[in-house]
Amino acid sequence: MLAGIGITDREQLARAGALEACRQLRESGHSVSLNMAYAIEGALMDVDWRDLPADFRRNLQREWQRLDKKSPPNRRA
Repeated sequence: MLAGIGITDREQLARAGALEACRQLRESGHSVSLNMAYAIEGALMDVDWRDLPADFRRNLQREWQRLDKKSPPNRRA
């Protein structure tokens, strides 16, 4: 899935960040969720997404809400 948007290694994913990767995936027609952003961040930090610090998750959630307003999910007919 990430290769389809040009992200083929960890370094590229780290440069883009979870939210940008999710935005690009969404724009390319994939269904993405906040949990995917948590999972990507967890992978980049080498921790289970459920172990991300609470303040980090809250900040990611706020950023996700902004992303949702700017780039709503694609609705396929």
